[in-house]
Amino acid sequence: MIRVCLVNLSSRQVEWLDLPASCEELELMKANLGVKDFSECSYRSVPDLEDYLPRSWNMEELNDLAATLKQKGIGDFEKAGRKLWAVLEAELPETMSQMQEIAEHLEDYSVLLDGIETPADYARFVIRKGKIPLDERIAPYLDYDAFGKDQMRADGAVQTSLGAVVCHTHALPEFPEELTTLRLYSPLRAEMYVKDEWGNCSYDSEDVYPDELCRYEEAIRRQIGMERLDSEGERGLAVYLGNKRLERKVHSLSPDVEVWRGELWGVLEVKSHGELQGTELDALKDFWSGQASDGWGEGFEQREIATSDGDLCVSFWNSEDYQIQTEQELKGQNAPDLTIQMGGI
Repeated sequence: MIRVCLVNLSSRQVEWLDLPASCEELELMKANLGVKDFSECSYRSVPDLEDYLPRSWNMEELNDLAATLKQKGIGDFEKAGRKLWAVLEAELPETMSQMQEIAEHLEDYSVLLDGIETPADYARFVIRKGKIPLDERIAPYLDYDAFGKDQMRADGAVQTSLGAVVCHTHALPEFPEELTTLRLYSPLRAEMYVKDEWGNCSYDSEDVYPDELCRYEEAIRRQIGMERLDSEGERGLAVYLGNKRLERKVHSLSPDVEVWRGELWGVLEVKSHGELQGTELDALKDFWSGQASDGWGEGFEQREIATSDGDLCVSFWNSEDYQIQTEQELKGQNAPDLTIQMGGI
């Protein structure tokens, strides 16, 4: 069963619906919500199935998927559903029809759910399963990570956040180890609490425009560096990605600033395993927009950056004409090649 919370976008009325539902139940829910079509609603499933869903889907398609899962006996997502989540994370379906096909053929997959979180774990699993003898004096010096990666390639296994997945009918999609870098640009908004002749900052702020912000570039960049948490490691904001496709493909997300044509811009540097495709890039822009307005950016905006002119507050979110652009979209022919290849990890 998939439980969905629906919200009428106009009246904000909230209703809950259990899927799969009959045509009559779907029509009754529309009547209760006062809508002609479910596109007039926002909805969230429980558990957070959206993290695994393609970017584009509708209620009817989700209802068909729920019917298939019911036929497969998958109703408890905390237990039986773990295999489905792992397979979906490995397959990364781009359409609901592909997701439906996966659900209908779950028996084609094997999933090692417990204790397989890294290639090194997979290597140890293979050694145990194959009863490969190891001299205890040599074992501490073996490169389990390299052996695990090679063995996973040989077995067609893909590592997910829930375990290693193997498909017995076709090869699972793999991402290159090499990292590709792109930069996303958005306008900055800033205000300064100016110092008076005695060095005290005023209570009222003054707007600082993008061209004026250029002189504070290094001070802003230093503050960005201070915002990074140890728990984020080298992945930065990528640790907060919910979308499973992006979580697997994006290696790191790092805020930055850059001067372009005499103005200072907010930047998100993205390192990914292969180039991000259209829907992936759209989803990442949505994520960064949310971080800029309510997440990382909301906290950063409240940090006062000390300068010789006063205390500066910088926002990566600008509700007026706000737009996130790739380097190619912003700079056109002046943009460098976006497929900057980095070393493997």
